[in-house]
Amino acid sequence: MLLYTVSNPENFIDIDLQKSDTAKYYELEGENYRLMIEIISPTTGKIIRLISPCPDYYLNPSLQPGNIISLLHK
Repeated sequence: MLLYTVSNPENFIDIDLQKSDTAKYYELEGENYRLMIEIISPTTGKIIRLISPCPDYYLNPSLQPGNIISLLHK
C-alpha cells in the first residue's frame, strides 16, 4: 500500500519515538523475508516490521506486525 500525503507519518502509523530509545530490537531472517522484532521477554517478541520482496508474505497472518512470537528455536 502506498500513501501519498503531506501529513506526518506518525499520524497514520503507530510509531512511538520515545519508546525506541529504551526498546530492544532484533532482526530475524526467514526464507525470503526479514522481521524486525521488539524483545518483550527472553522467550517472546512482538513483530514490528516485515520486509520482503514477495507480496505473499504480507498476506500471511502469522507474520503481521503486532503478533507475539516465540524466540525459541524449534
